Amino acid sequence: MATSTIKKRSRDKSGDMEQDDDSFEGFSGSDNEPPKNHERPVAKKPKRAHPVQVSAESLTGGAYVGEIYKSNLFKLQVDELICSVKPKYARIEDSVNKLLQTLKRVIEDIPAREPISASISAAEKQMLKDDKVAIPFPEPRPKVDSSYTLSYQKPAHINVAGSYPVQTITQSDSPMKLDLVITMPDAIFQEKDYLNNRYFARRAYYLACIAAGIKNSEKAAFKVTFDLLHGCQSLPVLVLEPIVQEKGSVHKHLKNFQVVVIPTISRDLFPTGKLLPSKSCVRAKDPKSSTSEKSSPFYNATVLHDSLVTSYLKLQFETTKECDQYRDACMLGRVWLRQRGLESRLEGGGFGNFEWATLIALLLNGGGPKGMPKFSQGYSSYQLFKAMLQYIATKNLIQSPQVVGLEDSSAVSKIPGIPLFFDGVRGHNVLFKMTEWSYRLLQHEAKVTISSLGDVNLDQFNAAFIAKTNHALCQYDAILEVPISPIPQNKSETHLKSDQLREFSQDIYTVLKTALTSRVDLITIHTPSAEAWDVERPFKARKTNRNVTTGFLFNPENIDRTVDHGPSAETEREAEQFRKFWGEKAELRRFKDGSIRESLVWKEQSDFTVFRQIISYAVKRHFDDNLEQGLVFTENIAEKLVAEATNSMDSATALFQQCFQAFQGLVNDVNKELEDLSLRVSQVLPADAQLSQSSVEIPMARGPASKTQPANCIIEFESSGRWPDDLEAIQKTKIAFLVKLAESLEASKDGITCRVGIENENHALLNQGFLDVIYPSGAAFRLRIHHDRDATLLERDLKDKTLEPKKKAETAAALAAYKQQYLHSPIHCQAIQGVATRFPSFSKTVRLVKQWFSAQLLSPHFADAMIEMFVASTYTNPYPWRAPTSPTTGLLRTLLFLARWEWHADPWIVNLGADPLKESDIVAIKTRFQAWRSIDPALNRVVMFVASNVDTDGTTWTDYGNPPKVIAARMTALAKSAAEYIKAQGTKLDLQTLFATNTSDYDFVIHINRRKLSERANRANGQGFKNIELQAELDTQIIGYDPCQLFVDELTRLYSNAMVLFSNSARKDIIAGLWNPQTKRSWKVQLYYSSIQLAKGKGPHGDDEITVNKDAILNEIARLGGDLILRIDTK
Repeated sequence: MATSTIKKRSRDKSGDMEQDDDSFEGFSGSDNEPPKNHERPVAKKPKRAHPVQVSAESLTGGAYVGEIYKSNLFKLQVDELICSVKPKYARIEDSVNKLLQTLKRVIEDIPAREPISASISAAEKQMLKDDKVAIPFPEPRPKVDSSYTLSYQKPAHINVAGSYPVQTITQSDSPMKLDLVITMPDAIFQEKDYLNNRYFARRAYYLACIAAGIKNSEKAAFKVTFDLLHGCQSLPVLVLEPIVQEKGSVHKHLKNFQVVVIPTISRDLFPTGKLLPSKSCVRAKDPKSSTSEKSSPFYNATVLHDSLVTSYLKLQFETTKECDQYRDACMLGRVWLRQRGLESRLEGGGFGNFEWATLIALLLNGGGPKGMPKFSQGYSSYQLFKAMLQYIATKNLIQSPQVVGLEDSSAVSKIPGIPLFFDGVRGHNVLFKMTEWSYRLLQHEAKVTISSLGDVNLDQFNAAFIAKTNHALCQYDAILEVPISPIPQNKSETHLKSDQLREFSQDIYTVLKTALTSRVDLITIHTPSAEAWDVERPFKARKTNRNVTTGFLFNPENIDRTVDHGPSAETEREAEQFRKFWGEKAELRRFKDGSIRESLVWKEQSDFTVFRQIISYAVKRHFDDNLEQGLVFTENIAEKLVAEATNSMDSATALFQQCFQAFQGLVNDVNKELEDLSLRVSQVLPADAQLSQSSVEIPMARGPASKTQPANCIIEFESSGRWPDDLEAIQKTKIAFLVKLAESLEASKDGITCRVGIENENHALLNQGFLDVIYPSGAAFRLRIHHDRDATLLERDLKDKTLEPKKKAETAAALAAYKQQYLHSPIHCQAIQGVATRFPSFSKTVRLVKQWFSAQLLSPHFADAMIEMFVASTYTNPYPWRAPTSPTTGLLRTLLFLARWEWHADPWIVNLGADPLKESDIVAIKTRFQAWRSIDPALNRVVMFVASNVDTDGTTWTDYGNPPKVIAARMTALAKSAAEYIKAQGTKLDLQTLFATNTSDYDFVIHINRRKLSERANRANGQGFKNIELQAELDTQIIGYDPCQLFVDELTRLYSNAMVLFSNSARKDIIAGLWNPQTKRSWKVQLYYSSIQLAKGKGPHGDDEITVNKDAILNEIARLGGDLILRIDTK
């Protein structure tokens, strides 16, 4: 990977503004003090430990870099990322300051309003009439006849808060936002306004007054809208976008800039002790009601949040002074969170930039044993980033809450299902917006990133910071869309209340978690987001015609389990709860071990997966029929595209079991029949996709007479000095052995058909003979004999300096073919079989990807082994995700990885083993790649470099321009197009479109008469007359018969210099082509294709210039194809 030049940036400390009448408290750049606020800590802060300081000289040492970073390259990448995301504050600072000063004067000029004691309805109507502003009362709204004393007085303070003054904002934040904090005066509130949403009603009125003042002011031009702070309906805010009217405007650098006006309260307005998570602040009017004692942790934290904005700003300012790398660690965190779709808004999970920065700041001050700091202030930015991820991944804040700054942590109790990171100094749960599912998702993402960063051999920088992971179909194994509309609500309401949606989501999560148990490792729920609205319109909650989206990560070992073991009949309480949840589906069963347990049995042979059966039943039982009927499942959408004649729910092992058993029988038969020969068989090795669970067609799935390709196998004999010392003689000896083996097998086994075949007749250096062994069951194998003396003789010839160049090239090609066929193929087959065993969905995924290559007419140019290594990388190096569990997810991720692969600059390295790649293998692979790029910069011989732990050469499957550059570029273009389509369509993805064949880019398309292809196969299958059916099983000539591929091979042999051919190896219905060369050239002898001379004077090279005779070649192709060709279309 090429690295950019890194320029060291010095921190600019000259941006401080002098405090004058127009300046803001707490805003002047990175080194200014935050606004002074009267802190009233809940508990005394513990003493801080002295951090370990690291000298600047030691930071440049290679040993230190190796300890902190994975490598020097990784450190350069991190440094470059931080530099690239830092905004150019100097460019916008003047414009921002002028804008804020103008806005500050506008707000201060807003006149006070007399207290209004009228009803809420009257206050709304009056403001809408006078100021054209609707009061953004949150849900649940105050009753229309409620009487609140609403008033507006000038703000107590106006401060700048958020990431901008701390300088942890990034350039990629679009739009760039600046938080303007308006501290409302204490006088407009009453002592118990923190109860029953009274505070939020007064806050909404105050915000509406500010909106009216700004909207009607002539001093500044803004687009004014309302939005929800963090998506919380109780906290509306004002969003201001400066209107840039001309080039010379003071706001010319603020075209993509927003000011968010946030009303807040002073720290001491409400007692902190009344707003602890365990307190109840939403009380029923009836004091005898049971709900009056129910705690309201979310409501309490929301009120408290408004009083702590400047306090947390001060905390971050102090941390930037005490820890030099704090800002950079926050920026790394922002990038990491954004790429995973995590944010502070409720619909984004409730964990975003603020939570990340606050947790680091608090853990630099406490959180460790005996109140000591969890993190050291001497950490680098990357160390802080990684330590934060490690903390998130390993600390279970639901089961074991974290309390910082409070000596007696027993006073803080757990909140069921809610992560608790309690800031004792401020009495606040920093993670109050998170739910159990969003916290589990955050933990999952942290664990995956930590795992990727632990891979010291492969560069995982892109996986950690560059790649976006929140593509639903790539992120989850299954997606469920639950309609919101069936949620019970008043008929007069057309929008959903916040508490209803939150409770509904919690109910859905609880039911799904209980129903699926260990079948899934993760369940996440994504609610629809609320949108900003015009200040003249009243606030409306989320519309009810949208869906709650639920994502699932499967447990591959349990997802297809058909029997669930519930509690024992002896545990009455648990058994009763089990029966209550499952109803009539639960039944008592006695198992083989003698235990009697509550059980559930699901249908294995069904139109729906076990996963879908469970969800449908549970939702129908615990909600209603309408909700169950409205469920939209997105799971296994690619299953129907996998060509197989058996149940799609069968495992890969079961689908290929017959073939494996037949191969084992072949091994036994060969060993038995060759016992009498002078050479003993050392081993029979599989060397075919059918024997590694990765062939598109399921062998033997369509009966004994199906048109199948024989599975390649290699026979190895024990060493012997009796072999001849000549390549041609060795080939004849191999054929003799195969003839003897064929005779012995047919004589000893009834029904076995053996056929000795000849290949490579015109290439004396290549293998000449093979043996097809066909069993009555339909299993077919093609045996070749491996003798290591072949390689010795070929290598000896290559060292002969007197060998002619042409002969030397042929010898080198023969040696490469020998290594591919006899050395690499068996090892690769066994390695892929190991991958398929470790990852149950791998087999169907690789078959899907092969079908995609075939549908795009690329399969003839990519060896099966290449495609298998592409897919294997999705499983063994899956970052930024974990290994996929469903074939659909595996397919889509593979296409995304191929779209991102820059094959001209980077090798494709895949680990096919269970153990990590060795560093020596990585070094060897990269060294060979660089060597090939040095000797072949034009990529004429090796275009793609694909290596693995079992094949570090990297060119075994790609040597000699296979695929050529035009094919490689075509694959990349198609993969990128597929990736864009996947991202754009989301859950509406139509895989049929993804597998559609587009022939518009080709110069000509040959349509194959598929009826002719199937005639012989139909006769072999006995489709037709009765007497043919009786002889069907005797026709073994159909085995390995592929007329379309033979036709393509013949055309390639004849016209490879004139055209590039593309074909669909699965459907075998079309052959497309591009003319090559496209340009005209001078005439010469032996062009190897039909040409035509241009008219005199038409060519720049004189009258001898020629071009491809396209019509003549197409006529020749039509004559060669005969009845096999239906028609030929040309541009």
